[in-house]
Amino acid sequence: MSATAVVDAANTTKSYALAGALAGDVDLVADGGEPCRAIRVGAAGDLAIVNASGTNTVIPALLAGETIRVRASKLVAALTTAQKITVLW
Repeated sequence: MSATAVVDAANTTKSYALAGALAGDVDLVADGGEPCRAIRVGAAGDLAIVNASGTNTVIPALLAGETIRVRASKLVAALTTAQKITVLW
């Protein structure tokens, strides 16, 4: 699990980049056992992921508090500007 992750009691959500940018790529399959089903951002910005089929994707200009339904296997730090990211399985 990423050193910056915060886990809920049921292990169905984990939060990353709570105070600044992602420290590094996050393998969501290793953290949650499978690709996630949704991602919420608490601070606006772009979100870079590798989707469940292995394609690199940048989702631009997400708004603070926005939740997107996406099957992602990885968060890509180099292209992600969004912060306070919560991943839902």
